[in-house]
Amino acid sequence: MIHVCSLAALPETVKATGASHVLTVMANVDQVQRPESVLEANHLKVQMDDITEADGRLCRAVRIRISSRC
Repeated sequence: MIHVCSLAALPETVKATGASHVLTVMANVDQVQRPESVLEANHLKVQMDDITEADGRLCRAVRIRISSRC
């Protein structure tokens, strides 16, 4: 089962659901503090931005770029 929650609700959601794995998808994944009950190996961090237009620093996600860099 997949549970989606805000960063603020992460510890409470993990505790309430008994989750053993966490997937973090956001721009600044390093700011996430993994709940102690989740092993580090069970926390997948995917860093991405939700931009719609390239700005020289970031590129817009399109299918062809998913497997390669900008």
